[in-house]
Amino acid sequence: MTELNKYFKDHAGEFDDFELPEGSEARFEKLLEAEDKRKILYQKRLKWMLATCAAAVAALLLVLNIPSSGSRDWFASVGDDPVEVYMAYSQTAAELCREIYSENFDPSVENAIQSITQEPLTMLEQLPEAMSDIEKAAILKDYYGKLLNGLTELK
Repeated sequence: MTELNKYFKDHAGEFDDFELPEGSEARFEKLLEAEDKRKILYQKRLKWMLATCAAAVAALLLVLNIPSSGSRDWFASVGDDPVEVYMAYSQTAAELCREIYSENFDPSVENAIQSITQEPLTMLEQLPEAMSDIEKAAILKDYYGKLLNGLTELK
């Protein structure tokens, strides 16, 4: 404790005897009211900022969940048979590759196509036997749809 703090602590009674000048209490009350108004205004602004941020995040999530204009339902005409889904993917991927190669035969594009289309094991082979055909088809449609969207981006 510093000497000044010790002095104030030891002589506290001497400071309590002093009368405040006239009008001081009113000025202190005005300052307190102004401080309260600032706190209320700050709280209102904080609430609005939080609400705005929450709305922005919700809008962003909504936008991110909307498929891009380039994506489409590649398997609209295919049923829930996983083999049909895989065959439709294979056929569509082959057609897209032919189109890409006819427009642009660049080694970097060829590497990109191979990285998208080549799979040591097809996704169909990797799905568990216990899974129903409908579940398998849904997974395959999502997975192979994304691959086909990637191929269309190369076009």
